[in-house]
Amino acid sequence: MKSAITKKHVSLFKKFTVASVMALAVVGCAIDEQYTFESSYQGATETKEVVVYSEFTGVFNQDEAETNTERRIQFSTEEAIEVNKEYVVTIDGDEFKYTTTASTDHQSLASELSQAIDGDSKYTATVENNVIRIQGGAGTSSVSATKAGALVDISEDPPVEALAVDNPNIVDVGFYHANSSTRFLGTLEAIESRYAGLGFTTKRINERLDGNAPDVSLLIVYLPEVAINSNEIISLEKHLSNGGRIFFMGEYQGIVPNENKIISDAIKTLDGSIQVLGGTHNQSVLNRNSPKNLNNSYLNAGVNSFGTGTYAELSIDPAISQAVVVDDAGRIVIADQAVSNGRITLIADRDWLQLDANVFLNNLAIDSYNNQEKVKQGTNPNENFAPAAGTVTTVYGSVVNFDILGQTLTIKSTNEKIGKEIQFESQSYGESKVKFKDEKLFVTYNKGVSTTEEIVALINAYPEFTATTTGNIIIP
Repeated sequence: MKSAITKKHVSLFKKFTVASVMALAVVGCAIDEQYTFESSYQGATETKEVVVYSEFTGVFNQDEAETNTERRIQFSTEEAIEVNKEYVVTIDGDEFKYTTTASTDHQSLASELSQAIDGDSKYTATVENNVIRIQGGAGTSSVSATKAGALVDISEDPPVEALAVDNPNIVDVGFYHANSSTRFLGTLEAIESRYAGLGFTTKRINERLDGNAPDVSLLIVYLPEVAINSNEIISLEKHLSNGGRIFFMGEYQGIVPNENKIISDAIKTLDGSIQVLGGTHNQSVLNRNSPKNLNNSYLNAGVNSFGTGTYAELSIDPAISQAVVVDDAGRIVIADQAVSNGRITLIADRDWLQLDANVFLNNLAIDSYNNQEKVKQGTNPNENFAPAAGTVTTVYGSVVNFDILGQTLTIKSTNEKIGKEIQFESQSYGESKVKFKDEKLFVTYNKGVSTTEEIVALINAYPEFTATTTGNIIIP
């Protein structure tokens, strides 16, 4: 009887061809990384071939995965979609985000994220009910998803006393008329009148910004009529660098979708993340308590009730932004964000000059002035800026997929041990089996006769693991 053992080092895809077994594409690992396989032959008529893949981690994809192998993300309908939760799908470091609204369901969540992914030229994605089908660009990619919770939960009350300054006249408030829509200009003029009545210095800016920083503490940009150009962006960047605040004012989406888009685009260009989501909402009174609508922000200092007209909902990045005012449904009405040394504040409503609006205007200007003074003194006014971020939960991280006889097997762990170290063994003859030892999962399957159902049953015998043949990533 002849016996021989050979060892070879080959690239991952070459190994698939030589070994003539089910291919495993390692997501997140370089495909030219070297692995070892062993082949042993015994006897002239009896042949036994064992191919061993050891210490695989992370996400595996389908048989002979390629860049355009389809990947699917399915949103579980067993868990309700909550308001103002930020879902992020990450594909090889590319992030695609969507913040849920009161009307978001599983299908619309899948649709919004699918559109975001498809908008990137590297990927092609469609949606089918509550399933995202990534049909191009992500076949061998590392894919993960997170859900940020409690983006607008209010746990602390704002200060009781409004902000104050000895001489309000030293605080300059600028009104950017040069690029404002003339349709509703009366609101901007009303705010200018109120600031003058409170003793602040007001300045109208009737020429478009030319790259120089506006000489004000607070700059109000109201319903911009045309896209903000490069010179304006440079001026706004310098204003933020000096510690100033830009207060963008939009309106509900049904009236000024173009102006809202200009605002959102400008904020993004300035490295901000606050965006106008749209919608038409109304809650006339937002209170300090029962329920709490006013977050712990200097902008709300001394404000007991904030009044609104009809507004559009906002979205924020919880890592660098704060929901200043929210409605009873958890929609963000006013947001504030730290950018450079300054702040960007946004509201998509023009009919809020009621109740304690003067207190809010007072705080908006004085906080801007105080931040500029800190920059002059060499300190960072945003150092202690504490947004209400809540917790960020990884809802999908490590799932193993491989294909036997055209079916996709998904293995998930309930104790997070899966993905640390996994070994797959394909054999021509022998019994399919699964072992779990020393926090390592060993999956052995007969490439000639095994089916995914067999291996599912074997894996499910262990309480630490669950396996299905859906081939989908389940995101609660």
